[in-house]
Amino acid sequence: MASGSTSLTDLVTGINALTADVSARIVETSSGAYRVVVEGPQGSDKALTITDSVFGLQNTNVLEVDTYTLGAPVETNGSATFTFGGTSYSQAFDTDAATTMSALAAKVNAATGITVDSIGRRKLRITNDVGSDTQMTKGTITGTTNGSVALSISTADTTAGTATNKIQIAQNAILNVNGLSVSSSTNEVDGVVPGLKLDLMATTSTAVVMAVTHDTTVAKSSITALVSAYNAFEVVMKELTSSGSATTDKGALKSDPGVNAIKDKVKSFLTSNSSTPGASVDSMGDIGISLQKNGTFKVDGAALSSALTSHYADITKMFSANTNDQSSFSTSSFGIGGDVVKLISSYLSSSGLVALRDSAYSVKKSSLTEQQATLDKKMTAVELRYTKQFSTMSKIMDEMKSTQDFLESSLSNLPFTAKND
Repeated sequence: MASGSTSLTDLVTGINALTADVSARIVETSSGAYRVVVEGPQGSDKALTITDSVFGLQNTNVLEVDTYTLGAPVETNGSATFTFGGTSYSQAFDTDAATTMSALAAKVNAATGITVDSIGRRKLRITNDVGSDTQMTKGTITGTTNGSVALSISTADTTAGTATNKIQIAQNAILNVNGLSVSSSTNEVDGVVPGLKLDLMATTSTAVVMAVTHDTTVAKSSITALVSAYNAFEVVMKELTSSGSATTDKGALKSDPGVNAIKDKVKSFLTSNSSTPGASVDSMGDIGISLQKNGTFKVDGAALSSALTSHYADITKMFSANTNDQSSFSTSSFGIGGDVVKLISSYLSSSGLVALRDSAYSVKKSSLTEQQATLDKKMTAVELRYTKQFSTMSKIMDEMKSTQDFLESSLSNLPFTAKND
């Protein structure tokens, strides 16, 4: 940090500007209380150490306290030897057991610089700030209670050292899977169980039982979607191949046998037994999918769920032949799903029926367009001719009407006519 930059914001900015693989942010832990959280890579080999002389963020360890308890007090002719850090300190019985333990503690204090207290007649307590998050080395006590009976000792770690300014200490995730001990630098453990990735969410002191089961909801959704897709396909094909009626037009592809063949072939895959039947399930009818009178399929949700629960492997085989990477050139069976995909792919290929029909209809459309243009041209000429003829005829009729009116007027004025008689 630059000299004089003493705000938490400046500290965070300075850390984030470093080239180190760490990031910092400010978190309000309670009203008016803030902490700087520094995060870095996971794993014990990426341990992060923070020191400073401005904000007082140095690790403040809770003192570690180890208590050593004798199975029996030291008596006359007995002695106790405490070994710590590779050095042994001995004290023979002195007046009474409490005095003996106090004298032993004083010897250890004088030599090691750590704090050692005696508690009554049978306990030594060591208090130490180990300066890290690791526990200090334990000591041992040997000797005799009265010169002949060996001392017994129990050691209790009453308080372990800890760093209060660390949210999480950098360490590897450690787990045991069926007796196999595993260490991982991240909480995502892959490869321990074939085909399964373990995502460690929390620590636990008891065994966790994992059960891997089939997620039938995905399969059910996919099968239902297949049925819905076919039903939509059936509606379109029915319209295109309709025979028509007194009130509706005939389908545009009614007379095309190829299109009708596509419709019938796709339906046969969904109504016939699979090319790779299971031991208990052969067709879609076995899993609650039935053909209705209008040509569409209906899904019985309860029956499908039950079949997926009881015969998941059979249904998988029925639809996929237990493969997801089979070559399209393979002569092996593909199952319902694979066979339908292969069939549709053949229809849509560059040399398939749909492409051929599209090419043929394009040529026919072009020919009809030309014929329509020629007919339109002829019709225009005929219209002009008829219009001209009509105009001429209308003019002749007008002249004849005028002559008729003149003759009628002239004849009516002759003598000896009925009018002039």
